Amino acid sequence: MALTGAYAQGMTEEQTIRFLADAIEDWNRTGRVPVETLHEDCVWVPPREDPDFEIRQGHDPIRTYSESWRELFDELRWDILEAVAGEDRAFLRVKQTATGKGSGAAVELEEGLFYTFRGEKISRVEEYTDPEAARRAAGID
Repeated sequence: MALTGAYAQGMTEEQTIRFLADAIEDWNRTGRVPVETLHEDCVWVPPREDPDFEIRQGHDPIRTYSESWRELFDELRWDILEAVAGEDRAFLRVKQTATGKGSGAAVELEEGLFYTFRGEKISRVEEYTDPEAARRAAGID
């Protein structure tokens, strides 16, 4: 079910979803969070279950956080399974696949991402190990 209302300032629902899909594809290709899509004071909230849970704010801390994932995994990839955008927010259900660096162990999990926009940039990202919790946070029935 789509959210109602205006989308990220100046973007339609389809454009907002394409914007996020392009950002994730950039991540898959380069191995880094495309910080140019983020406000300079963007907040990134990892899953609460993360043993190293720490909220990051700003380009440099977010970049360092995303680079730490590449230290643990080879071939880390996110694929969008579901996307809904509305008002100043969006919800993505993604599948992450990776191979443990050194161990070669295959890792696969689903995660929910709740994005908040300010203008045409992302101002907040919240990761959830339970996609339904992310869906509720985004206001999707």
